[in-house]
Amino acid sequence: MGAEKKKKIVKPVTLSEQAYAIIKDEIITNQIKPGDLLTEEQLSERLSISRTPIRSALKQLVMEHLAEVNENKIVTVSNVTSQDISNVLVVRCSLEPLAVSLLDGKIGAKQIKELNKIMKKLTQAKNHQVFLEAEYDFHMAFARYTGNTFLYDMIEKINMVCKRYLVLSGTLDKYTPAALEEHQRIVDLLEQNKIKEASEAMHEHVKNAGERMLLS
Repeated sequence: MGAEKKKKIVKPVTLSEQAYAIIKDEIITNQIKPGDLLTEEQLSERLSISRTPIRSALKQLVMEHLAEVNENKIVTVSNVTSQDISNVLVVRCSLEPLAVSLLDGKIGAKQIKELNKIMKKLTQAKNHQVFLEAEYDFHMAFARYTGNTFLYDMIEKINMVCKRYLVLSGTLDKYTPAALEEHQRIVDLLEQNKIKEASEAMHEHVKNAGERMLLS
């Protein structure tokens, strides 16, 4: 008698989680702009769900600083300022190189293949949205490879802020060529199993990326 196949319980995606994902994406891609109102009534009507999951989604967005509540309890989309990027840069220059430094023994042919696939998507991107999605995937891949969920969550939050600022500031075209070169160097060093040098290259990249954004 053959071994029984293990069954996995798949967690259903709640209405609140779906609403959160949709609104979050619209904020990050600037479809909903800084200062725009996020009302339960309007969003529940647009997404065809009740206000309760919308209320929960908005609370999550406020916690992640993608939205804010004013003194009148009105929820609006938050802005991303150059000061925010300066603050993020301090943290990013520590966390993302740390993620790479933790990859000793965790980078193999499979991971290098995935990184090269992302690089191909970056270089062949036909529009800003495709590039930004691949840019996000590139940075989050290293966090994912570490297997450290706490580090992953922090790096994800940082990259959401940077992604928003790139869209809002219009600096993406100036940012792209240098970023691609720096990305490729990180991948090349990891392919050679030069973890320390790759971590240093990541530090240089995120420092340069922050400076480029702030020069806009």
